[in-house]
Amino acid sequence: MVQQISNVRNRGKKRANFHVVRESRMPAMLSENLFIDTKADADKLKDSKFLDNVAKGHAIGLGRAFKLKSRSGTSTPSKSSTKSSKPKTKNSYKWLGTNLKGRQVESIYRGSDGLNYYNGPRWTNPSGTFGYGQGWKVDNKYLVDGSPMYRVQNSKGQLFWITASSTYVRVIKKDSLTRRFVQSKR
Repeated sequence: MVQQISNVRNRGKKRANFHVVRESRMPAMLSENLFIDTKADADKLKDSKFLDNVAKGHAIGLGRAFKLKSRSGTSTPSKSSTKSSKPKTKNSYKWLGTNLKGRQVESIYRGSDGLNYYNGPRWTNPSGTFGYGQGWKVDNKYLVDGSPMYRVQNSKGQLFWITASSTYVRVIKKDSLTRRFVQSKR
């Protein structure tokens, strides 16, 4: 998306399940511009002319991605008008399957804002949030835009989608459910 900047190696696009991107309430991306752990990169990041070029590269890349017009009224030039572009889909997901169907999955996220859930396979526009310890029943597992999601069922039988990252949720073992039920009856 970002225009190539001279004297900087392009490390390519990567996908990861970063909280800052996943939990955003709008389409999001994370851009990394060099690394300060090398002297050469750190020196470039102190140079205001280089930083201006980085900003311009972002602006041009975003203009291309969103097909924006420049101030002169013309379209932002595409990287190559001869390349055929793939049809864009809102998101991509594929069924992974799981042996956890019917098991309880609960939030282990302790943030005050709660953990997002969605009414479809996507990472944007959450339908709501749920707090620490609240859970759902696992229906299936999918890969959504490169990150795992559980399709889950609430107590009313409605289907929703949540992250399957073990950083934010955990699947409760069946014997743990039995122990909890017995302890709550005492």
